[in-house]
Amino acid sequence: METTKPTNRPTCAIQTTPDPDQLLTTSYAEVNGTLEVRCETPNYPFFEVVILRCEPPDVTECRRDARYSGTLNSPVVFHLYKEGRIEFDVLLYHNGDPGKHSPPKSYGPYSCIIHPCPACQTVV
Repeated sequence: METTKPTNRPTCAIQTTPDPDQLLTTSYAEVNGTLEVRCETPNYPFFEVVILRCEPPDVTECRRDARYSGTLNSPVVFHLYKEGRIEFDVLLYHNGDPGKHSPPKSYGPYSCIIHPCPACQTVV
């Protein structure tokens, strides 16, 4: 029987944005992990993540009211440095880049709560 060894790596969170008619979710991640925002619907191949709140402000490299662009093949990734919370909206663009087609569909707000990594803490 195969056994696994404990790891000191933090977990990572992936936030997948479904079609706009789906329910909203909250995700959880650990300090020193990542938050990855994806859009997996070919009807909306381009999206933007709009940061609504970062508490504390240096929980990640993102800043309030900043926009981060992603595509069907290129997610938006945030590195998580501290315990805290990030809230964001996702703007979904139908078949193209912003400004070239119809107005985006706003979806959110999403929330990601960052907590300590229990496996990463040093035992004294």
